[in-house]
Amino acid sequence: MNKHILAVLFITACFLLSGCKKQTTQTGGTTVTEDTKAAEKPPKAEKKQEDLVITETVEETDVPALISQAIQYQVINEHKKAVAYLRKAKQLKPDTTEVRELLIKSYRELGASKYELNELKELIGIKPDNTYRVRCAQILREKKAYSEAINAIEDVRAVDPENISAILELGRIYKDQKMFEEAIETFKEITYIDEKNALSKYYLAEIYLDQNKLLWADKYYKDALKRDPALGLAEYGLAKIAKIRNDNANYESHLSRAYELNPENEEIRKAYLKR
Repeated sequence: MNKHILAVLFITACFLLSGCKKQTTQTGGTTVTEDTKAAEKPPKAEKKQEDLVITETVEETDVPALISQAIQYQVINEHKKAVAYLRKAKQLKPDTTEVRELLIKSYRELGASKYELNELKELIGIKPDNTYRVRCAQILREKKAYSEAINAIEDVRAVDPENISAILELGRIYKDQKMFEEAIETFKEITYIDEKNALSKYYLAEIYLDQNKLLWADKYYKDALKRDPALGLAEYGLAKIAKIRNDNANYESHLSRAYELNPENEEIRKAYLKR
């Protein structure tokens, strides 16, 4: 074969090989490929459930069958699929309260509070219920829509002035706004209605901890535990006080107990795993 042709073929082969070759760099004596660099990049954040997108198309038109299928998906925690079936059922029969209640359940499991709130408001219009109103207030508080949250609580108390869940939520609304005097009075109000309520004592302790009044916080965390020995949040509160006081032994003891009682709580779990 002609030498010139061989030379051309050789150059072409080298060029093709170099194009396919992964670019490498030297880092501290270690060869790092582009693939390695890609692996080192942090993964993209998952899309928030608030932007819930349901792509499944449901052709079924029998509402009881749609509800039945949705419930089966809920049982196996396939909530996006459940929502697809429930949305179809709602489209066919808009006034069915069962469909809306099931939708609320799935939206809550998916963390899609925007959709849950919309569904709750629509459901209250069809079936007024104080449990739904309190849940509305909770979501609104989390979204910092405090005035609207208070309105929802007032709707509850207009018909049930001693509703403990509503008063607890009202106290939390005040606490989140650092309206501590109003929050304290609200949580103390619960004591007159239900002396055994542990959460009212816990939230009082949280307020005093926020104000760095450690003796009062300690007292109310312990009062909460007397009323409910399984309240992991109160044990965690005592752990926080111990940490502030540099009391490592009590910190470890209370934190371990808090994790044992409430391992699903994200704040408790993080503190326990990094101790």
